[in-house]
Amino acid sequence: GDRLDPEQLNRNLNVIYGMGDFQQVDYALVKEDGKTGLIVEAASRDIGANTLNFGLFLGANLKGDSLFNISAAYTMAQINGLGGEWRSFVQLGGNLVLETDFYQPLDADQDYYIDPYLSYQQYNLDLQSEDSATTSASFRVREVGAGIELGRNLAHWGRASLGLHYSTGRNDLRFGQPSDDEGDFNDSGYSLRLAADTLDSLNFPTSGYFANLRYYSALTGLGADENFQTLSLDAFKPYSWGKLTLIPRLRLAGTLDGDPGPENLFLLGGFLNLSGYQIGQISGQYLAFGELIYMYRLDSASAAFTIPLYAGGSLEVGGAWENTDDISTDTLIPAGSLFLGADTPLGPFYLGAGF
Repeated sequence: GDRLDPEQLNRNLNVIYGMGDFQQVDYALVKEDGKTGLIVEAASRDIGANTLNFGLFLGANLKGDSLFNISAAYTMAQINGLGGEWRSFVQLGGNLVLETDFYQPLDADQDYYIDPYLSYQQYNLDLQSEDSATTSASFRVREVGAGIELGRNLAHWGRASLGLHYSTGRNDLRFGQPSDDEGDFNDSGYSLRLAADTLDSLNFPTSGYFANLRYYSALTGLGADENFQTLSLDAFKPYSWGKLTLIPRLRLAGTLDGDPGPENLFLLGGFLNLSGYQIGQISGQYLAFGELIYMYRLDSASAAFTIPLYAGGSLEVGGAWENTDDISTDTLIPAGSLFLGADTPLGPFYLGAGF
């Protein structure tokens, strides 16, 4: 009985097509029994709903340290009528990761969901001495995780969730001074998370915003060795003028209460995350990091069949500390990078150098 609103219909069709699950979305008006109705036709993708992705990371510094990781991810989409997705991820190399989760919307509008997961990872963790110049100890962390996240999708801009997590593992000393942090650990607890994401591109964003606020509490009642609480924030927003994009970013994190083990320290290091350091080379119970990323598109955005090419760089400053008394502007580390990037059909490609 309502009038057809073409603008609203067009927005709705764009939302459906933007889900990425359909090859084509169209509509037709039909008349039956003297009434006019609307039929929306959504054709499944010709190439299928499942996706397979690959990744490769090579990193080295002028001191001879290097890191190599190769990865693959497989997603089975539209498993059921509510749009369930089963996602699995494997990474081999210096950092070993095995992850699988099942994202299941609970209603047709996908307002509510559950997301159970299993994970296993191994990685090296370097602990710095008080002057942050040398490594006092290095651990090989092995961690097994399982849990479930229950949440609500907030329109098309964000998500709020509650997670219950089982986390156990072992810290093995690779070299350095013996430490009480060696041995088995259990950090089971719960998390609260509020996330927002309206970016136009995951790899080379030029508009929108991203923010992730996470609170974690380890509880002995859930099996943890001791109680502790942490809070972290990661946020950035691109600003674009023609081919030029500037992206200011801020990361803040800290321990609110308790004394978490080294496997719960906040990490800095790696490309665009205190460039020039290896991934996770800087760690502490408290973290502050800010950067300004510059990107310039080298090709024409209006040209057909083109691969977006970018040249860019970053100015960065940050640090990680074990105690609040150690936090000062004198201990902040300046860093920067230069990079070339391409948003290829196979995924993002970066070639960068940091100092």
